[in-house]
Amino acid sequence: MKTEEANPAQNLSPPRPRGRPQLGNSTNKGDTMGFGSWSDCCNLCFRVFGAVIRSDIWRVPMAANQSSDSAGLYDLLVAAISASGRHWAWECDADLRFTRFTDGFREATGLSVETMIGVSCLDFRRRGAKSEALEHHIATMAAHKPFYDFAYSLTDDTGRAHHITISASPFFTADGAFAGYRGLGSETSATYGRLQYIELLERAKAESDRRVKAIFNGVGTFVMLLLIDGAVVEINHAALSFRGLAREQVTGEPLWDGPWFGTEDAARAAIRDAVETAALGDATSLDLQFANIADASHHFTVTCHPVRSAGGDVLYVLLEAHDMTDFVTMQRRNRELELEVMHGQKMESLGTMAGGIAHEINTPMQYIGDNMKFVRDSFIEIRDRLVTAVGTLDDDSQYLVDEIPTALTEGLEGVERVCKIVSAIKEFSHPDTGHKAWTDLARALETTATVTRNQWKYVANVVFDIEPDLPPVFCEAGGINQVILNLIVNAAHAIEDKNRASGADNSVKGTITLGLKRADDCVVLSVRDTGCGVPPENREKIFDLFFTTKPPGRGTGQGLSICQSIVLRRHGGRISVESEVGQGACFHVQLPIADVSDNDRSERQPQEMA
Repeated sequence: MKTEEANPAQNLSPPRPRGRPQLGNSTNKGDTMGFGSWSDCCNLCFRVFGAVIRSDIWRVPMAANQSSDSAGLYDLLVAAISASGRHWAWECDADLRFTRFTDGFREATGLSVETMIGVSCLDFRRRGAKSEALEHHIATMAAHKPFYDFAYSLTDDTGRAHHITISASPFFTADGAFAGYRGLGSETSATYGRLQYIELLERAKAESDRRVKAIFNGVGTFVMLLLIDGAVVEINHAALSFRGLAREQVTGEPLWDGPWFGTEDAARAAIRDAVETAALGDATSLDLQFANIADASHHFTVTCHPVRSAGGDVLYVLLEAHDMTDFVTMQRRNRELELEVMHGQKMESLGTMAGGIAHEINTPMQYIGDNMKFVRDSFIEIRDRLVTAVGTLDDDSQYLVDEIPTALTEGLEGVERVCKIVSAIKEFSHPDTGHKAWTDLARALETTATVTRNQWKYVANVVFDIEPDLPPVFCEAGGINQVILNLIVNAAHAIEDKNRASGADNSVKGTITLGLKRADDCVVLSVRDTGCGVPPENREKIFDLFFTTKPPGRGTGQGLSICQSIVLRRHGGRISVESEVGQGACFHVQLPIADVSDNDRSERQPQEMA
C-alpha cells in the first residue's frame, strides 16, 4: 500500500506571502474578482476550502488527486488559510494521530505544533467535548465519513480557554485504503461567547415570559389583549374559566362576535362601544353585570386602555374587568345594617313614646272602668227601689231601666278592649335591649295581632292555629315581634290587593292564619294568607333590600329584608315562603328553641315573657 509521505516538521503550505495576492481574471470573459484586504481573501478561501472538504475531492485516490488540477487550488487554499489568524488546516493519519498543522493553529490556540504531532486526535478532543456529540464524532471517524462543525474546547499553556470548531473529510490511498483525515479548524471563542450570551438572554426571556404568564393567568382580574378591530390576541385563565371556555374558542375573532358573552347582548354591545373608543385613543371605563357559566350574576368594573407603539399609534386595546360582586354585596349589607340601625332607633323612639302614651291612657281608663262598673251595679239597686216605690213603670221608664245596664255593660267591654290594646302596646313597645330571653311565642303572636288589628280588621279575619304545650323560645322578643308584625301587615295588604283586583266588595274578607308548631329542636311560626300570592319570578327577590311590588307610599322594600336579617343572622333560623298565585302565600319562620351559640344551656331557666 502506497501512501503520501508526511514530514512532521513541515507545514502544509509555504510561508505566508509578504504582500496582497492578486487573483487573475476568471474563466468567464469580463468577470474580474478583486479584494479590499488580505483578510477578505482569506475568509473567502476558507469558505471555498470548506466547500472542498464537503465535496468528494479527497475521496478520490491520492495519485489521482495529485495529478488533477485541484492540487493547485488546494495549494492556493492552504496558503490563504495560513495567512489567517483564526483558521488552520490539519491532517491526521490512518491511526487518527495528528501529522500536520498550518501556522494558524499556533496563532489561534497558543499551542505549539510540535507538541501536537503524534497525539491522538480523539484523546485530544475528549477533554472538552460534550459526551453525546463526542460519541457521534467517534462513530463518524470510525466509519471514515466526513464530519462538519464538530465543537470542543481546549486550554492553552496560559490557562486560557479556546472554543474550537473543526470539519474534515477522509482521504485514501491509490488502491482505496483509508489514509487519514484532512480538515479545517477555526477558533470560535468570540462566536461561542455571543451564542452563550444569546442563550442566556433567551433563558432570561423564557423565564420572564413564564413569570409574566404566571401572573397573567394567576390574577383574578379578567385581562384580554385585543387588536383594534376587537380580535382577541390573549386572554387569561380567570376570564376563560368564568365562562367555561377554552382559549381556542375565544382568540382570533372579535370578542363581541365570539361565545364569551353568551346571550347577554347588552353587555356585548357596551363592550364593543368601549373597545372601539379605546381603539381611537381614549381610555374608557364602565360598570356591567353578566353571569358566569353557572348563571350566577356578577358585577364588574371594566376598563379599556389603548396600547400604543413607540410612534404613538394604537396597536392594541387592553381590557381589564374587575369582579366587584363581593364589594357590591358588602356595600348592600352595610346599607342593610345602616337601615336596621336606623329602623331600630326609630322603633325604640316610637316604643318609648308609645309606652308613655299607653301608661297615660291606662290610668284614666282604669278610673272610667271602675266608675262605670260602680254605676252599673248601683243602677240595679236604684231600679229595684224605683219599682218598689212607684210600682208599675210606664213604657219610657221601663225602656230606660232595661237599656241603661246594657249600655253600661257594653261601655265596660269597650273600656276592657282599650285596656287590652294599651297593655299590648306597652308589651310590644317594651325597649329592646338586644339580649335574648325565654319568650312565649304564642303570647307574642296574640299581642302583635292585637297591635296590628287596624291593619287587618277591614279585610281579613285572624285565626290562630297554635299547638298546645309549646316550650318558650330563647330569642330577642323585640326582633321576633317585628318579624310577626311585618308578616301580618304584608298578609293584610296581599288580601286587600286581591279584593281590589277582583272587584269584591268590602264585605268579602280573607283569612290570616297565625300558626305555631314544634319541629324537632325548633319552633315553626307561620303566617298564612288568602291573598294574591307571590309570582314565581319574584320569589327569589322578595328578601332583597328595597325590592317591592307595592306602590310608592305603601311599601319601601325593607320589611322582608329586615325579617330575614333578624331570623337568619341574629337567631340562626330560617325564613321561607310557599305560594300559589291567586290562592295566597305562607311564610314559615323556623327558630331554634335554644340558642345554638350558648354553651351553657342547661343552667338557663325558662320563664314566660311578662
